[in-house]
Amino acid sequence: MGTVSHGRGLVAVPSEPGGWPLTRLVRVVVGATLLSAVAAHAVAPGLPFLVMGTSARAGALAESMTAVSDPEAGSANPAALSAPGRGGAWLTHTAWVQGLDQEALCFVAPRGRLTVGLTAQLAQADDLERRQGPSVEPLGSFGVYDATVGVLASCTARHGLHVGAGIRYLHQTVADQTAQGAAMDLGAWYPASPRLSLGAAWRNLGHMNDLNQTATPLPRSLRLGVAYRAVPALLVTAEAQHTRGAGLSGHAGVEAAVRPHLPLRLGYQTGDNRGLSAGLGLTARRWSVDYAYLPFGSGLGEAHRIGFHYLR
Repeated sequence: MGTVSHGRGLVAVPSEPGGWPLTRLVRVVVGATLLSAVAAHAVAPGLPFLVMGTSARAGALAESMTAVSDPEAGSANPAALSAPGRGGAWLTHTAWVQGLDQEALCFVAPRGRLTVGLTAQLAQADDLERRQGPSVEPLGSFGVYDATVGVLASCTARHGLHVGAGIRYLHQTVADQTAQGAAMDLGAWYPASPRLSLGAAWRNLGHMNDLNQTATPLPRSLRLGVAYRAVPALLVTAEAQHTRGAGLSGHAGVEAAVRPHLPLRLGYQTGDNRGLSAGLGLTARRWSVDYAYLPFGSGLGEAHRIGFHYLR
């Protein structure tokens, strides 16, 4: 199987006739949707940072990265983690609204047909007011800290299909209460042609211990995406996501390279008080920097995400 390079991502081109039976892929996706719906219950999900995303490129494209092969794709689709031959290290920082900060770190290394990665993430909010009902003055302050550490891997299966999986240890602290758990991500990525790729991911499958005797279900989500490269300098993405507690949302993005090392990005999504997003990237040899501007509605303000990458 050969590869075609497009900026930081690679598109794999099948080198043998035939392809993955689409009817089988549709059955898998429909089955996953039904299982997710049956497993959902009335308790609101927790750990919302698990669906926030960590990539600045993905943020600018409204998180529509499920069908895009990228070395930093672990937060969207583990199967699209990387085409063979790419690896490196990534560090991103997101300054969310309401004083929430998020840090993410990822290492990726190719091993033949297998690509493996290590990830770590921390989301924190400090100096939150502690109250017991309506009051003029707070009783004090507390912090919320959510952290994950995990491993993930993708490999090339038959007919050009990539499959991937990841598992993460979860730790949550709210004031003096703590809870632990584990989550798994599953994904598939298929290059239908040199220009068109498809992706599917089922994320945040797992369980958390009770926090202060309260159940905290994970924000399980199903993502289906498509990516089309009209010309080498233009990438268009679109996908649908269904997340427990948030429902169905649509995501779309456009990435245009106005210069070989300067891509501009624009995205739009529904839900989560989000709409337009924008960003850009700058690449110099093996180093690159990405930025995303993420405005919110309802007067909540805007978030900013910046990522630093070293490509091997």
